[in-house]
Amino acid sequence: SADGALVILSTHMMPMVEALCDRVAMINVGRLVLYGEVEEIRRRHGPTEVLVDADGSLEGFPVVDRLVPDGGMTRVVLKSGSRPRDLMDLLVARRVPFEHFAVVKTPIEDIFVEVVGGGKPG
Repeated sequence: SADGALVILSTHMMPMVEALCDRVAMINVGRLVLYGEVEEIRRRHGPTEVLVDADGSLEGFPVVDRLVPDGGMTRVVLKSGSRPRDLMDLLVARRVPFEHFAVVKTPIEDIFVEVVGGGKPG
């Protein structure tokens, strides 16, 4: 907190972690599997995705790994190492009009499941 207090919260409710915590330590079967700032963990482990409503095709963009229809828009999964800014630059350079452009935050719970391999203790 601003006055230097440390609060430790132990929970399995990941939305609470995302809403309240700056840093997270994830433990699986008694072993620390992830530790760091929430946004840094997202950058390191989550896929970079952008939700776009564009008036044109995004096929063939060099930064795009795959395109997924999502509620009338397109969820763009970027290639490893590509940033949302790279996609934005290409949209502007290729003069593709768009109404919506939002970075999709990977839920911390999804990252935890991926890191532990979806495995269960035992």
